Formats: sequence, C-alpha cells, structure tokens
Amino acid sequence: MRDRLAAVLVLVSVIISSVLWCGCSGSGDRPDSDVIPKIDVNEDVVMGRFGDQDIEWMVLDVQDGKALLLSKYVIDSRAFNTSNRKINWKLCMLRTWLNTDFYKKAFTSGEKKIILKTTLAEDDTEDRIFLLSEAELSRYFPETKPEPRAFPTRYAMDQGVELLTDGSCGWWLRTSGSQGNYALTADDSTTTSAKVNEKYHGVRPAMWVSIET
Repeated sequence: MRDRLAAVLVLVSVIISSVLWCGCSGSGDRPDSDVIPKIDVNEDVVMGRFGDQDIEWMVLDVQDGKALLLSKYVIDSRAFNTSNRKINWKLCMLRTWLNTDFYKKAFTSGEKKIILKTTLAEDDTEDRIFLLSEAELSRYFPETKPEPRAFPTRYAMDQGVELLTDGSCGWWLRTSGSQGNYALTADDSTTTSAKVNEKYHGVRPAMWVSIET
C-alpha cells in the first residue's frame, strides 16, 4: 500500500512539474530553474511573464548548446526612442528598457541564469535581450517559410499597438532606417522605415539561452 502511494505521489509530482514548465500557472509558480530542456527549431517554449501573461517564444536557431528565441507574439507597443532624433540601436531607449526593466521584471532568478550575453558585432553592443536585425529577419524568415507576421497580446493592444487589416501588427527591428531618425519595422511581408519616436509599433524581444544538450 505504501509503495503504491509513493508511486502515485511521484506521478503527481511529475505532472505538476510539466504543467509549470508549459506556462499554465501564474508567475509566482514558474520554476526557478537554471536548466532548460533540449529544444529544436520551430518548437515553442514558455519562459518569463509580462503584462500579466506568460511569454511564448519561437525557437529560431539551435547551435553549440544554445538556442535563439523570439517572442511568438508582439508583447508591447513602444517607441524605438523617446525623442525623434538621429539614433541607433546602441543608444536607443528601447534597448535600455529591454535590458533593464523588462529583463529584471519578466524573468525569475533561475531564468536569468540561462539568458546569455550576446555580442552584436555590427552594433558594437553586448545584450541579453535584443531585437532582430534586418539580416536576421531574412535569415530566419526566408521566402520559403511563412511570413514573419505577428499578432499582439492583449497588453500590447491596450498599449495602443497599431493593427493591420488581418489583426497582426508591425514590430521593430534594431536596424536603422532610411534616415538617421528612422528604424526599420517588419510586418507580414515587408520592412518599413518608421520614425523612432512613434509609439504604436510592436516589440518582439529576442534572446539566446543556454540549453541542456
């Protein structure tokens, strides 16, 4: 009888752990772990929480024990920079916000341990959280794959993100636009230059994380 009870308790523990990893619980119950299971390209994972909602991520790349994740949905609506002036990714306010307030509040201490510092050579920066570049957009969303369209979370809509006719929305890239005070945005099929202080474009964070191989 005791053996049977022990087996039941072990099974319940496994089920609870699986539910927590899948993001079905609240932020207070997310696993505070520095281990992420092995994952493959095109899989979805849940990690972090923002706008009172768990963050779902697309796996874009896997190499050398690490994976590149991009948020599956547009999670917020923000300006690339607070003032309309010549600016790049290195100096913009969106980069600052992603690597300070967002990073600190969205992830547990265990989750922070597996988010890697990434050197973005073309931008001369080292970031834990970043935006995709135009080159990365082309690499991970080639013409042979579905378009990089993204739909907003309820929080992003509440923040005023501009919706396209199909309900999706454009989102910032870290690549500068046609003029110094412009940056590129991506939508369902094209990239567009937008003034850096426009607040109605979406944010899709990206990050490299360490994975168990």
